[in-house]
Amino acid sequence: PFMARKPSSIAPDWWDYTTVDADIVRDAAALTPEKMLKLSRPGFKVVFYDTLEDFYLAEALEYVSAWQQSTPDNPVGICGPIGPTEQLPLVARIVNAIGLKLHSAHFWGMDEWVVDGREVPASHPLSFERADRELCFNRIDRKLRMPDVKPVLDGRRVVLEGGSIDVNGRGKILTTEECLLSPIQARNPGLGREELERVFAEYLGIGETIWLKNGIAGDDTHGHVDDLARFTDAGTVVIAVESDRGDANFEPTQENLRLLKRRKDLRVVTLPMPEPIYFAGQRLPASYANFYIANGLVLAPTFNDPSDRVALNTLAKLFPDREVAGIHCGDLVLGLGTLHCMTQQQIA
Repeated sequence: PFMARKPSSIAPDWWDYTTVDADIVRDAAALTPEKMLKLSRPGFKVVFYDTLEDFYLAEALEYVSAWQQSTPDNPVGICGPIGPTEQLPLVARIVNAIGLKLHSAHFWGMDEWVVDGREVPASHPLSFERADRELCFNRIDRKLRMPDVKPVLDGRRVVLEGGSIDVNGRGKILTTEECLLSPIQARNPGLGREELERVFAEYLGIGETIWLKNGIAGDDTHGHVDDLARFTDAGTVVIAVESDRGDANFEPTQENLRLLKRRKDLRVVTLPMPEPIYFAGQRLPASYANFYIANGLVLAPTFNDPSDRVALNTLAKLFPDREVAGIHCGDLVLGLGTLHCMTQQQIA
C-alpha cells in the first residue's frame, strides 16, 4: 500500500501538525464539548475540569495512582509529560502525605532539549530533568524515594532504549549489531561489544548476549530487535522472516535466522512478514514481531494482510496460556512503530 502526505512547513522530512490531512484538522476543530465526551471508550476516558487547579490535581493523581499499583515483581512507571509542570509539586505533597513508598516504582523523563546535537545537562535552566527533580523528586521524603539509576561504565553514562533489547528472564538478551554497534545513530559512541556486555551483566543480570546482525527495512531506530526477533519463553525465540527474495528484508532476516538456528539451546520459530507498506515513498517497519505481552494477553499487530492469520495462529501456539488479540496497526505504523514500540519509555 502507498499513502501520500503533505510536506511539512516546519522541516522537510518532519511529520508534524502541518502534515495532518486538512479534513482531519477541520473535523477536530468542529468538535463540541458534547461530541468530545462521546469519544470516551474502554481504556480512554475524556474528562473536563472546571478549573486549572482541578486539572493539575487530576494529573498529579495519575502519577500517584499508577505508583500505588507498583510491586517489586510487577513495577509500574510513569512517562513524564513534556509540558505542564504545575502538577509536580502536588505529586510530591501527596506522596509524602500518604507515605507512599516508591522503591519499586519507575519514572521515565520523556525527552530533553538538544543544543548543538547534544542533550542539555540537568543544570540547564530549561532542562526537563531539572524541572522534574526540583519541583517533584527532590521534595519527596528520602525514605520514600525511588532509586535514582543512571547506568555508567568507567564513569561514563550509558543509554539504552527498551526496543533495542529483548530478554528471556533467565540471563539471556537479544539485540542487533546494527542498533548497538553501528556508528550510525550511535547510542554510546566508542563502546564496543565487550563493554556493552559488561553493562548488561551489571545492570540487567545478563549472562549471555545473543548478537543478531541487521534489523528490518524502514526502521528509523536503525535496527531495534523488537521488530525482528523476540523471546516467547526462556528457551524459544520467534523471528520475522521474509520469503520474497526481491524484498529488502530477505537477506537480513534470513541471515539472522541462520544465526539463531546454529544455537542448540533455543527453539526457533518463524513469523511471516506482511506485504511492504509505504507512506510518502518511505518504507514503514511493519512487523508481526512487534507484539506486546501483557498479563494473560498478547496484543499482536495486524495489517489487513493475508499473513495476519498465519502470524496470529503462530503466536497463539507460542502463548497457550494467554489470549492473542490482533490489533489493526495500519495507522499506528505511520509513527514508525506499532504495539511493542508504543509501550516503551520513548513512545513511537
